[in-house]
Amino acid sequence: MEHERVGVAVDRSVEDVHGVRLMALLRELVRERDVKGAAEELGVDARTLTTSMRRGRLSDRMRVALEQRLLGLERSAREQAGRTEALEKRVGSLEEEREASPDVLERAGAAIEGTVAALREKHAKAMRRLARVEAALQTGSVAAVRAEGDRPRRTRTGGRTPRW
Repeated sequence: MEHERVGVAVDRSVEDVHGVRLMALLRELVRERDVKGAAEELGVDARTLTTSMRRGRLSDRMRVALEQRLLGLERSAREQAGRTEALEKRVGSLEEEREASPDVLERAGAAIEGTVAALREKHAKAMRRLARVEAALQTGSVAAVRAEGDRPRRTRTGGRTPRW
């Protein structure tokens, strides 16, 4: 018999704590949105809400509405926690990529520098060749131009210089 009383007392205690939690939620909702806004959000009449606040006791309808609101908040919090966890993982992987990036960037930079150096060398070679060809053309030495590797190009006139 005494065991049953302890069980009932514990049940009431838990129920009281839950009721206190629901009342706190109601007060917070009223503070944020006023009575009319809170009643609208909970889907109850403003008079029902006011009566529950004045009496300090929740009607069954208010209890159900607040429990649904509480469940919605908990669900929303779990979803937000999941999104936060996913973002934390993404940030972690990005940090790992960033830490590995200096090596990648250094290799890419070295490759680019090598390519630029090769292009500069080709450009310098072409400029030297162009200077020799220009010098040969100024002296009128077609043989020197041909020696540079330029072959006369065929034109639509069959290799003859067109008359303009």
